[in-house]
Amino acid sequence: MSDIQFNETYDEQEIFNPHGVFKGIWVPLCIVGNPFLTPAAKLCYGQLCYYSGKDGKCFPSQQTLSDDLGISKRQIQFLLKELEEKGFIRTINPTGADKLRHLNNTYHFLKHPSLFNENYFRDSEEATQLTKHFATGDEAHFVSGNEANFVPDVREEYKSNGNKVEDTKELRSFESSTLSEPQIGSGLNGGSLDITPTLIRRRKNSTIEFEKIPRQRYNSVVLDVINYWNSSPGILHHKTPPTIDGQLGAPTKTFEEIVGTIGKVLSGNFFNSVGLSKYARVYTKDELISAIDRFKLMATNMNYYPANKDGIRKIGLNVFFYNPFANGVPSYFIKCLEEEPKHITNAVKKEEEKNPQLTIWLREAYIEKVLLGGAPKFNRLEDNKFIIGANILHDKMRFLQRRLNMTTRPQEWCNMVIDCLVDKWGRDKVYVGHVSSDYTYNDTLVRYLKNRGRLD
Repeated sequence: MSDIQFNETYDEQEIFNPHGVFKGIWVPLCIVGNPFLTPAAKLCYGQLCYYSGKDGKCFPSQQTLSDDLGISKRQIQFLLKELEEKGFIRTINPTGADKLRHLNNTYHFLKHPSLFNENYFRDSEEATQLTKHFATGDEAHFVSGNEANFVPDVREEYKSNGNKVEDTKELRSFESSTLSEPQIGSGLNGGSLDITPTLIRRRKNSTIEFEKIPRQRYNSVVLDVINYWNSSPGILHHKTPPTIDGQLGAPTKTFEEIVGTIGKVLSGNFFNSVGLSKYARVYTKDELISAIDRFKLMATNMNYYPANKDGIRKIGLNVFFYNPFANGVPSYFIKCLEEEPKHITNAVKKEEEKNPQLTIWLREAYIEKVLLGGAPKFNRLEDNKFIIGANILHDKMRFLQRRLNMTTRPQEWCNMVIDCLVDKWGRDKVYVGHVSSDYTYNDTLVRYLKNRGRLD
């Protein structure tokens, strides 16, 4: 229980003057009193006015409006559509370069007749009655003119029910009929609106039926495979539809493709359809999980091939089974099922060293100055980069030694190489690959020595 105690009578509540205290949005009274706009649409219109500039335009994102009004982005889309369909705003979508830059929509305010005519809704008796009807929430039937002007299809029902129409759903029927002198008024979207006799049938407390999200049932094995894939960091995940009453809601197109692909792989009908009939057979859930484990090792562990993980980390579950545009591996599923991931130390040969001690000093300087004394485990590929860097430095220091104004020992040369990298790139952006780069020794190191007066 909260420690806050509420006073039910509010007798002791302090009175204050709200004038000029709060900051907020401005909603025109003609919008507030509009019976044809929902309350949420009126609030959205006021928020758009808040963002409007001197040119009469505004361009807040739908996410910004969602955060401001405290409703979902999907509801914002419905409210903007309502305001546009009823002639209050016009939405301009970005095109060309603006679309490529992902700019927001631009909203223009339209001169709706109700904005500049205070009696726009009062001139119409039907609109006045409609406003009272929705304001009170009572069950009522509004009829204009005499009985002869009723819509034919409801006239007999109206008589038989004793001037009372029963309906289980909310029904608003706006039908035109001939009048000797119809009232004419400017309508929505710049057109004209004929004010004609109107019959509104509505039951009090009637339930409003919302569109239900379609629900799907999927094979549990297929969902287990997808969830296992998504549980691993470092690879491309797929959005799973929301669960409603134990069933999945509306899926995305990609999710449906993945479900279909996995189902065909499990049933043995997939690889025939993509032209790899050699591998067409029924696969088990354990085989799919085993292949995914090996793929994750390849995609996330730096000790296994490929050394460059950028491409493999962009592979999704649908492309994992078959990629028609692949240059090398058309199916990582088949590759991982048949082959163990290759460890870099087993596949890379060690480089020949010109000066093994120089390699040790260069590695120690890197650990001390870049990794701040950590104890990393370098793989064979990284060890080779230290060897390549030491070989380049072996030749370079013999060439530059004659130009130095003081004698420099080999270990000091190793420290200067790492110092020049940290000085140029920053400690957090220095990688092992910089140590083996020719640019480091031909340009970065030379400039570093000249700037510190070590090189004539």
